[in-house]
Amino acid sequence: MLGGTCRTFLTSHINLKKTLCDVILMVQERKIPAHRVVLAAASHFFNLMFTTNMLESKSFEVELKDAEPDIIEQLVEFAYTARISVNSNNVQSLLDAANQYQIEPVKKMCVDFLKEQVDASNCLGEAEKVDQSLPECGMLLTV
Repeated sequence: MLGGTCRTFLTSHINLKKTLCDVILMVQERKIPAHRVVLAAASHFFNLMFTTNMLESKSFEVELKDAEPDIIEQLVEFAYTARISVNSNNVQSLLDAANQYQIEPVKKMCVDFLKEQVDASNCLGEAEKVDQSLPECGMLLTV
């Protein structure tokens, strides 16, 4: 299988049917089944978690504290499909979570979305959002 065919297989046969899941992400009261290899491929955070001697590397259930279940579900879906919907209602939460879990493509999508939203009437507020989420990065300040 190549390219899109592989992605279709991952989405339809593995992710949607939850076949052969080897980890459950516990986010508040929600259980989100996933595959370690898929999470590790999408996220440096999960790669380190699952490939080092961290306790979570051997646990079937991994608790993600201070995370929003809907946002984590979107990030897990992104890991399988490379697609995510960024909008004004979720951009801040997605940016924070993508930064925390080191999912660089989602961080970039969020910053690009915020760049598109910036105009003279809101530039300081938008720059402050990015500064709070990504203090090491002044990406919006280059608009």
